[in-house]
Amino acid sequence: VPAAVSADFAVDAAHRGFGPAVALQRATLSALSERNLKCAFGSPNKSSEPIVNRAGFADVGRMTRFVKILTARPLVDRYIRRPALASLVSIAANPLISVVSRERLYRRTPRFSVEEPDAFDDRFVTLWDVARRQQAIISERSADILNWRYEKTGPLEARRKYSIFALVDGTHVAGYIVYLLSDDVRLIYDIVCLPTKPVIDALLSEFILDARAQKATAINLSYLGPSNLLTRRLRAFGFHERSADYGLRVYVDGESPLGVDLLDRQNWYFLMGDTDF
Repeated sequence: VPAAVSADFAVDAAHRGFGPAVALQRATLSALSERNLKCAFGSPNKSSEPIVNRAGFADVGRMTRFVKILTARPLVDRYIRRPALASLVSIAANPLISVVSRERLYRRTPRFSVEEPDAFDDRFVTLWDVARRQQAIISERSADILNWRYEKTGPLEARRKYSIFALVDGTHVAGYIVYLLSDDVRLIYDIVCLPTKPVIDALLSEFILDARAQKATAINLSYLGPSNLLTRRLRAFGFHERSADYGLRVYVDGESPLGVDLLDRQNWYFLMGDTDF
């Protein structure tokens, strides 16, 4: 289904308010039918939410943040202001955090291997064919789209902004994670995997162990959609849930395409990587 991503909305400070801002949003939406676009979706910030609501976007809901703390330092720094004491407490607490984590029980089998490719290739095709049949609403994730979205088609230096972490099963990719490192936190922009417990557990275990080895302090995944095997396994691996400050807004031009209710969050598989192109 052709859809528009509503993003990069900016109005000069001297002209902000409900006048030109709302007019601009409405003019954008009026162009959907001219381009055969059935709907528009986006994740506006708090300042933009009242404007896009008045333009006709519906509030589908807030995203859920799944956060796993890998070291004690972020928590210690919040409560202990003396750097020397904070370092000592962190060193003492870090083993306690890691020893109770489920990934410590993981043992790699000959079935799986881990790769960090520079770009998406044909091995990801089978995974996408499975993933799009599992969800009512999901953004296209063909290799070409993913390479474009995560800037994997340009010079090698430019490709290093987003990293690909892939779990490989023979000649096919069983699951992958796209992440961005920000202040030693791994921000997950996309995660897709075969909907089986062995694959999800292997992907999460390998990714968490790699994050620990690379001295990351936390892992952050934002998600909107139904409770499923992935969210249940995230909880089992010690990811804590929080409500995010941002969510999903959807505009439908007429009837929902293909009879799927785009305003029901249970129909979506929406991640941080879907919020913008």
